[in-house]
Amino acid sequence: MQARAVSRTILWVLFGLYVLIVFLPNLAWWKLAPVDAPFATPMAANLVFLLLAFALTRPVWPGVWLLLPLAVLAPAEVFYTLTYGHPSDVHLLGILRETNLSEAGSYARGLGGLVLLTMLGTLGLGMWLARGLRASGLAWPGRIRLLVLVSGGLAGVLIAAQDLPLGEAEAAGPEPGRQAEMEARLTGGETSGSGRELMNSYPLGLPFRVASYLEQRAGLAEAQARLQDFSFGAHQPAAPAARQVHVLVIGETGRADHWQLNGYARATTPRLARTPGVVNFGDVVSNWAWTRMSVPVMLTRKPGRDRNVFFAERSLISAFREAGFRTYWLSTQSPLGKHDSSIALYADEADETRYLNPARYSGPGVYDGALLEALDAVLARREPRQLIVLHTLGSHFNYADRYPESFDVFRPSFKGRSDASLHDPSNRSELRNSYDNSILYTDHVLAEAIDRLNRLDAHATLLYMADHGENLFDDDCPKSGHGHMTERDFRVASIWWNSASWARARPEPLTRLHSRRNAPLTAEHVFPTLLDAAGIKIDGDDETHSLLAQAWRPRPRWVQGELDFDAAVRDVQCLALVSGAHARRAIK
Repeated sequence: MQARAVSRTILWVLFGLYVLIVFLPNLAWWKLAPVDAPFATPMAANLVFLLLAFALTRPVWPGVWLLLPLAVLAPAEVFYTLTYGHPSDVHLLGILRETNLSEAGSYARGLGGLVLLTMLGTLGLGMWLARGLRASGLAWPGRIRLLVLVSGGLAGVLIAAQDLPLGEAEAAGPEPGRQAEMEARLTGGETSGSGRELMNSYPLGLPFRVASYLEQRAGLAEAQARLQDFSFGAHQPAAPAARQVHVLVIGETGRADHWQLNGYARATTPRLARTPGVVNFGDVVSNWAWTRMSVPVMLTRKPGRDRNVFFAERSLISAFREAGFRTYWLSTQSPLGKHDSSIALYADEADETRYLNPARYSGPGVYDGALLEALDAVLARREPRQLIVLHTLGSHFNYADRYPESFDVFRPSFKGRSDASLHDPSNRSELRNSYDNSILYTDHVLAEAIDRLNRLDAHATLLYMADHGENLFDDDCPKSGHGHMTERDFRVASIWWNSASWARARPEPLTRLHSRRNAPLTAEHVFPTLLDAAGIKIDGDDETHSLLAQAWRPRPRWVQGELDFDAAVRDVQCLALVSGAHARRAIK
């Protein structure tokens, strides 16, 4: 009798450990999340869920089997949360979908042997516990089980009433009807308050994450279906005999005036400064201060003033494919999400698409140097015609997460610190230094990419442009980050490089490009210039946009879909752009 009591005590202790394992991801996120995050309701909701799962049947053991998959995944969820600073999300689901088996294996190995052993141990614990509970006959007393079910159900209703819905999707643009509906699905929904924390919780947040992923994938599928029959009619009328490799590097948060190439006092681009053939464009403006809007302008013929997320044409990737190029999209950014789905639409046009970063942009993740290894693998294939797009994380906040320790040159920085804040003016020095270090690392990545292309016996070009700029509490301005309608939001870094063989084949276009290094440019020039560099023609296309074309001419530079960048008045404090109609009131 005493031995049986001890055995039951052990079973209850192991049962408590089992429940703790399932709940543990919430504690890991609670440790890392902002102190003002509304955790009480999501925590209570998950506890109620666990209680109800075990009370569904009078015997206790079926609940152990029911929760076994969640228990086995819990250690991996804890590891991911502690490693990348946030719970698993739509980004990770997209990564797992896009990756191949070898890459999936590398992600699994990245979990570490201890985590894999813990997952296997949890599996063994759950199976043994279910058998032990069944053999012991442990069961809920009828009245207590009824009380748990009724009180748990009522608690669930009350919790559901505490503003837990995921919220409405952010409007994607001003156009009503089918276009806006499809764009809302494409960019996903916004969450706030306890709704966001419920989505981040475990295990109740999992179905919401999966639903959001499926919704965004559906939006992508719908957008792709609308473009299924689209064709540029692109062709390469005079293809050279030599191998052709063209690289587009999409930068992130690359503010022009913090680049040494643009006269910045610090040596933030020392390697590019001494790399032969680099052409620095000194007056480039991004049409939008948001990645999801600016990058499509680079990739397509979408006008800079177009305020819709979705553009009813394919991208330059499809144009290159039509002309016989093998196309690649290599990225350290996200495959899905509010800021990324509109770009993933075009990334999916590539023959091969690879997302290399298991963390989303808000966490440390991998450095952009991972793209160099992937670039090596693509170049090693020696295909005669290649287009390679590298989508970098560049200088996205937290800036200190974007570069290795060896590039922590300007100090004090936020490297190795957990208190990085984009909104505290007292961090001005740390922000600036960390940002400049990230530019120094971008210089390294670009110089390494150029070095690889230079070693090829090929007609090769590389075009880099950042998606938007950044504010860094400049002078007396209290603004940081981007999206403030300041001049610093829109002025971006951009460079060009070409191989010697390409220069010999296209001397006159190259001369014209050099003559326009200080011309007023925008993201709208990327699409036509890259096609022109490859000698790809689209019948009837406007040739006045390519920087290589004799007919090129400058155009008004519209930003945020409403202001002429060059004609707008700037306020004194932050260089905020103001239309002429409101200029007098704004500068007072």
